Amino acid sequence: MGAKKRLIERRMAADLERKEAAHKVSKSYQYIRQLEEGPNEPPTWALLGDFARAYGTSDDYLLGLTDDPRPPLSPQPCPSGWGFFGAFF
Repeated sequence: MGAKKRLIERRMAADLERKEAAHKVSKSYQYIRQLEEGPNEPPTWALLGDFARAYGTSDDYLLGLTDDPRPPLSPQPCPSGWGFFGAFF
């Protein structure tokens, strides 16, 4: 599945209309429509990350590097304030 289809799929899975998606990534409705339907240039890396966050998925999924649409796990704070070294004590 190409990036265009993945963008549409994840926008719909996020229950967003094009207008709402455009607002979340600071683009126009027309840009979103052309991206999904027309021969628009692929989004830049930064914009791809914005789409991934807005649609609740990962950059890798939109790029076709994985078939798992789940977003990446958020980093967890280290317990007890020990930082990196807390794992060794």
